[in-house]
Amino acid sequence: MKVMVSHVWAAREGTEEEKYIRQWNRILRQNIDLVKAEGTELVCKVPRGGLQGLDGSLHSCTYSTLNVFNDAEVLRGVMDAEGEGYDAILEGCFFDPVLRATRQAADIPVIAPGEAAMHMAQMMGLKFGLISIGPDVQYILDESIARYGLKDRAVPTRPIPATYRQQWDAVHDSHKLIEAAIEAGRQLIADGAEVIIPACIIMCPCLRVAPGAEKDYPDGLNYVDGVPILDVVGVGIKMAEAMVALKKAGSPWISRKGYYRLLKGDEKAFREARDVLQYSGPGFWTD
Repeated sequence: MKVMVSHVWAAREGTEEEKYIRQWNRILRQNIDLVKAEGTELVCKVPRGGLQGLDGSLHSCTYSTLNVFNDAEVLRGVMDAEGEGYDAILEGCFFDPVLRATRQAADIPVIAPGEAAMHMAQMMGLKFGLISIGPDVQYILDESIARYGLKDRAVPTRPIPATYRQQWDAVHDSHKLIEAAIEAGRQLIADGAEVIIPACIIMCPCLRVAPGAEKDYPDGLNYVDGVPILDVVGVGIKMAEAMVALKKAGSPWISRKGYYRLLKGDEKAFREARDVLQYSGPGFWTD
């Protein structure tokens, strides 16, 4: 089984951003290797054009206006995923960008890490709490919780008390991130959370495999005072494997009746959209 991780942050080859993403990908693979089935292959697809905040600023993604432009580039990268030999797509952002559009575009399972994690948390405890990357993105997570119908099962989201630079540096040394996650986790527990969810696809694997902090956290950070930290990346890949297995067995795996109706094969729609579908962007690279 071949799974595409669809990254949302852009980087061009030969840059510091490329080096960062390749290190991030290594941490993702370490996390996924803990749970994946034999034969599952991971390929990370990175846009060359789009939002660039990997210097630790992360400023641009706090604006919905800029996210819309970036989402269009991300969507381009998954339009022909099935034709490129992928069996499933794992979105590379907890915000679950362009989820409906991606599921309409691809006739293979598309796993949104935020959606999968929050629904998995329902089977682990009564209430969950999210640790966000910062207060500027709280509204995005609040909208996700409401969209998935889980407002009654979520305690208020808490921002991690760490700078964006400290969070980014965690792919090399996760000590400060882990300390900050413990602090935020205790706040969520005080609010009634029985499951803690790190709401970032950089934060999640850094807590799970603890890069640079393996001696102090040989098993990663899996609990705060006895309350579990959900393995967001692990849940995402296992959900992808399950959905692919259902699809290959001929069992229903998605409804194409309305919300996720399939674009593929609708020639009239393609004709009407021929101008917007033309693409001359910088493309993508894989790792």
